[in-house]
Amino acid sequence: MVYGLVRTGDITFRLPSLPKFAKPTPPPPKQVLDTKPFGVTTNYPSLTATDHMSGRRNAAYRIVTYIDYDCEQCKEAYQLLQKFLTERKGDTALIVRHFPLDVHPQARAKAIVAECIAQRDGEEAFWAYTDRLLTSDQGDDTMVEECAESRDIVRRLRADNQSASQYGIGGLPALYLINTKTKKALFAVGVLTVKQLHELVRQTK
Repeated sequence: MVYGLVRTGDITFRLPSLPKFAKPTPPPPKQVLDTKPFGVTTNYPSLTATDHMSGRRNAAYRIVTYIDYDCEQCKEAYQLLQKFLTERKGDTALIVRHFPLDVHPQARAKAIVAECIAQRDGEEAFWAYTDRLLTSDQGDDTMVEECAESRDIVRRLRADNQSASQYGIGGLPALYLINTKTKKALFAVGVLTVKQLHELVRQTK
């Protein structure tokens, strides 16, 4: 370890410094995938009566995204989605479905709480809780025990997981962008930029 001296007034501090040959470890690359390899498809998740949807049911475009509340890339993707939706000015609705991964042992508990909040306080409360978890990581796990035995919630989480399996979701973040008029959709995996999301819209016209 190499030390340097810093003098201020009558006090001298001995501070550690890195050797000249040491270089900081670069951050891992973001998982940003090109949307072109996935192509347009007519096989996509349909809207159900129990889906959590933000936006109009008759919106021109619909996004179905699968989330894990403890997935860091899901959080980044969700925040970019919010910026994209703002730019779309109401013509795109967002649907979230749960897909907690085994590598995140607390993610299922958070999904249970989210569903419990939806049952108790409604959709607006569900989205407020989801926004907190995916933007600031502030959730409430005090409701897990009282909600974990709810058959409705267990069925809901199972249905979301079956949907993910049915459409071959193997990693997160993942989404479908659907043109509700042309019935075309495009599937993409990874953290998509706002520009890439607009490109999905163009490809489904």
